[in-house]
Amino acid sequence: MNYTLQSHDLDKIARIGSGKIEYSVVGWKDTNIVKIDIERNPRIEGKYPWSIKVEKTTYVYRDETAVADQLIAAENVAEAMLAAVKYAREIRKQYHRLEILYQEAEAVRQVEKARRDAEAKAAYDADTPVGMKLAKHITQQMAAEIKTKNSGSWDEIAIQFASRGERKQETLSVRFSYRGLILFSMGHWRVSRDKALTLIADSSIDCLKVDNINVVDPKFAKFMMI
Repeated sequence: MNYTLQSHDLDKIARIGSGKIEYSVVGWKDTNIVKIDIERNPRIEGKYPWSIKVEKTTYVYRDETAVADQLIAAENVAEAMLAAVKYAREIRKQYHRLEILYQEAEAVRQVEKARRDAEAKAAYDADTPVGMKLAKHITQQMAAEIKTKNSGSWDEIAIQFASRGERKQETLSVRFSYRGLILFSMGHWRVSRDKALTLIADSSIDCLKVDNINVVDPKFAKFMMI
């Protein structure tokens, strides 16, 4: 036999809904010269939304020390392709079993997703937001201070905030352009002032850091604005 079927778990592929089964071939260096692609696609019409195809890898390298003759190496690939087609037909007959495994695994995934979503919502609801009043005050202060600073178009003022619940850290910066524009950005991306307001207003007040601008402790400032 001039090819080797690589170790694989068909049941695992079924539970995930996609996967590859690969063959190494004598005379070629890669381990995936021939492969069977299996995928569950809900857009496929029919009783079982599964597709299976056999392909030869496009970019491969010859192992001339194992097989010097290119034609023999090509015959080995053809032999592996035929074996893969035969196996693919056997798998196609198991679509019913694959679908059962997928649906069982999907049910578990949905339960886990619902649990994570509930935990995320609880964490979000328990995290006190900055609020629109304080967010507006902060962005106005950032704009006023960068305009007063006016030490060059590359100068900027930044604050740090984090999303509620998840507490993903972000940095909002402001710059005064040479055209006299107040420009807000996050990382390399420009954001409008309205977008900046929305993000800050719905962020966690516990994670808000405004040390670079003239604003008192955020919690105290929020209390004073109630």
